[in-house]
Amino acid sequence: LYGGLTKSRAYIGDYVIVLGGQGRTNNSYSSPRINAFTINKSLTYTPLNDLLNNYRCGSGITVGNYAIFGQADNGYGSYQYWSNDVYAYNSSLTRSVITGFSELRANYNVACINNKAVFAGGTYSSRDKLNRNSAEIYDSALTHSFISNFLTNACYNLSSTFVGDYILFGGGHIPSSPWCTNCVDAYNASLTKINNVSPLSEIKAGCYTASIGNYALFAGGYNNTQYRRAAVETYDISLTKNIITSLTDRVGYESFTETTGV
Repeated sequence: LYGGLTKSRAYIGDYVIVLGGQGRTNNSYSSPRINAFTINKSLTYTPLNDLLNNYRCGSGITVGNYAIFGQADNGYGSYQYWSNDVYAYNSSLTRSVITGFSELRANYNVACINNKAVFAGGTYSSRDKLNRNSAEIYDSALTHSFISNFLTNACYNLSSTFVGDYILFGGGHIPSSPWCTNCVDAYNASLTKINNVSPLSEIKAGCYTASIGNYALFAGGYNNTQYRRAAVETYDISLTKNIITSLTDRVGYESFTETTGV
């Protein structure tokens, strides 16, 4: 079992499936791994030895009867070697390779609404500031569609969550100064963007997110100088924003993809 950075995970049936990832040795990131395992409801760990390629910086989510995983960066650094493969696992842990992404991307994020998985944003060369604002959609029958110009900003290391009848994508790295955004894009069940949603209180990327009751939470993150943030902000079912507290310690992630599902 390798280190926990940049893994993807989703649940299906009695299992949580975890794919990919990379370790870190002597403050240096190691190569991504062909690393897959499940944990069942009894917390039993079992290797899942059918991952086709090394990868990191992807994402996974559950839609209908499938756990869907997008691949991404294989660690070679150049996007020509990345993968746009997408896997689907059923409750028997049988894997299918389904229609891949239309565009190569890494460090994107994903949310689920109305039995649709929405993989949005990402980068195909953060060094060259080549980011995505498009989205790849998969429904419960694993049918794929593509939406260009989905997000307000082309960004990566954005965060996702949900509340009520909406999914939200917030923050992220953008390709020009000030290098991070505080924009929050919200979408309804028809994937129509909701106008005039209040932005986060500060520009940042890599927020941790959660949904509880009638609230979506964005916590922590880091700004354009890599300085960790402590604010916790909520959006209610009317998409009204409120800053509720600050974390005891500033936190944020640079290369780790959270997953959000309903």
